Amino acid sequence: QCENGVWAVRAGFGEGVLPDRVSALIMRRIELLDDKHRDLLDLAAVIGFSFTAAVLEKAANLGRIDLLKTLYRLERRHHLIESTETGYRFVHSMVREVLYTAIPPELRTEYHRVIVATLKALPGDRGGISDESFSRHLFFAEQWEEALAMLQHCGECALSTFSWHLAVDLFAKAEMACQRSGTKDEELLAVLRCAGQAWLHLGAWEEADQCYARQLVVATAMEREAVVIEVLLARGHIQEQEQQMEAAEQIYRQALERVEALQEPVAHACVLLKMGGLEFELGHYDSAAQRWRQALELLPAEAVSQRADALNNLAVLATMGGFLDEAWA
Repeated sequence: QCENGVWAVRAGFGEGVLPDRVSALIMRRIELLDDKHRDLLDLAAVIGFSFTAAVLEKAANLGRIDLLKTLYRLERRHHLIESTETGYRFVHSMVREVLYTAIPPELRTEYHRVIVATLKALPGDRGGISDESFSRHLFFAEQWEEALAMLQHCGECALSTFSWHLAVDLFAKAEMACQRSGTKDEELLAVLRCAGQAWLHLGAWEEADQCYARQLVVATAMEREAVVIEVLLARGHIQEQEQQMEAAEQIYRQALERVEALQEPVAHACVLLKMGGLEFELGHYDSAAQRWRQALELLPAEAVSQRADALNNLAVLATMGGFLDEAWA
């Protein structure tokens, strides 16, 4: 909008992708800044869409009064930031994005390292910076081992709060951190497993299958047979969701061959439950019932959930056949 003859991008203008002309408009406003103001806004953009004077003061190594005066001028004269009850923010996410992407990559990495060091030195809650934001700073600062631990933690929190898209992003970064840090394969397995779960919840079958395929390669190389079977079951489930029943059956048979050699009753029963479910979907009711009964024989009393699944499945079959007494039993 035009205010007193000066174009200004206001918060809430829109959250979608802005046209190139708006991006160019923002850049023209940025180019009017002197080097001191531009450097300060660059650093603020690295901190994030919202930032506090306390964090920016330490990161920029400026005196408090000089910093507050500069921020006041940037807000009143250039309309690129605005003050809030808790600090400052850019007037639109696009302003921050234009600033951030214009910073040369190597310099951007160094800025993130400065922010990480600053946040570590601050007492308490890191100046209000969330664990998620801190994990991203560690990642972009290329501090891979620390980044991996934080990204994994934040990704698991995202899973627990059903924030699937956020979880996918965090685990993608965690996987890259694994690769860059040369971490143990055990940690990579955990990351890929969680990433696959997040994609599954989103119904993104292809992406989930790709995660599980990578996990299968690592688990096979580590000779982690129990993990291999778990991954095969997940990939079989994906094929079922895509109505690729023949492919699902082949995968489940692979899992069955492997689990029979493993001699793990619960794992064996889980494969049988999956096989029975597929055969039920295909209309092979006798075969499905046989699988579920075999699973019940293998499952110990403490495997309550799996036993309940088998019994419920058998009850459904009995009801469909009109054997109500058997279903009730």
